[in-house]
Amino acid sequence: MKRPRRTAPVRRLWRQQHGLRRGYLTDVTTSFLIGVLLVVGGRARTKAPAWDLLNANGGPVVWGAVLIVLGVLLVAAPSWRPGAVVVVLSVLSVFYGLLALWFFRSALPADTGASFIGAVFAARAMVMHLSRAWAYREGPG
Repeated sequence: MKRPRRTAPVRRLWRQQHGLRRGYLTDVTTSFLIGVLLVVGGRARTKAPAWDLLNANGGPVVWGAVLIVLGVLLVAAPSWRPGAVVVVLSVLSVFYGLLALWFFRSALPADTGASFIGAVFAARAMVMHLSRAWAYREGPG
């Protein structure tokens, strides 16, 4: 008797909700891309006032490494179980929530010249990750 693949529940979910698979691929790609860009760019690329709090809380290399590790975990998560995908997406949403908060706090003082747009984009990414995590939590219909 053939043993079912460990990724079967996630694959079934992807067949039922095609956008969820595209979202997963986007999440993996974005996590790696932003992580690599933060690590390679370092503090030389995060000098704008919006990045002040990220720089003060570990810096771009640390947060880039965290994103790369989360990207690796997200790639592996479907092999473990759907709940693992939920956990990794939730942790990714925490990163984007922190980024949104940091960008928002940097833009609050009028004299910094920072924009609220970065906070809006980071908050949107957080909501999208939470939305997809919820879909994995609900599972196939």
